[in-house]
Amino acid sequence: MRTARVQALALAAQFAAATRHQPRTDETPKRVRVEVDLPPGLSDQARRTVLAACAGADRFGHDCTRQGAVVWAELDQRRAK
Repeated sequence: MRTARVQALALAAQFAAATRHQPRTDETPKRVRVEVDLPPGLSDQARRTVLAACAGADRFGHDCTRQGAVVWAELDQRRAK
């Protein structure tokens, strides 16, 4: 059984490897959220890595702000895989 926290660590490692940026993690009793800033000019391979990492999440998304783009993924605390 893999907890959401363990899966979030793996997700953060994939985000870091793909983007070369430090992911941020936020944990609540219901979910663990991992997000990372996307650098400009991200390669196609790095984009595929980020998308593959998101595929294992319960929810994921992409936000664009004036400060730049962010990808996030959430894992429910009650998950067990």
